[in-house]
Amino acid sequence: MIPARLALLVLALPVCGCPSKEAEDPSHILGDWTEHQGVEGATGAQGKADPRSTGAQAATGERVATRLECEAAARRIEELALELAVKEARDPAERRELEQRKKSVLQSTEHAARVKEGAEECLSRDTTRSEAACIARARGELDVDRCSKQ
Repeated sequence: MIPARLALLVLALPVCGCPSKEAEDPSHILGDWTEHQGVEGATGAQGKADPRSTGAQAATGERVATRLECEAAARRIEELALELAVKEARDPAERRELEQRKKSVLQSTEHAARVKEGAEECLSRDTTRSEAACIARARGELDVDRCSKQ
């Protein structure tokens, strides 16, 4: 009787225990998103193609923002951060100092690097043209939040 049970178990194991399907191809899951910080994940080589998809375009019917539109939005976000720091200063002398520092920061290479990084993030998120334009026109932090919820 034991050999019959063993035979039944051996026959039932492939049906219940092991999936017959192969592992799913990562490109089906990730799509074009196989690049991270300029390095292609599948081959380890520097990526050449723009990894942006038409996902945002397909979902909203609107085109994704261009590099220039993303740069304008990122620049505005950086400017708003500096303006907020000036506004939050309570002491008038500190406020004047921050205003002077803001002018020099806007001309710095660090500011340019942050704008470039922000533009890359904007491009990678498939930001729509209207969202980028809205952010570029934003007058305050709340305006930026409203732009992102459109």
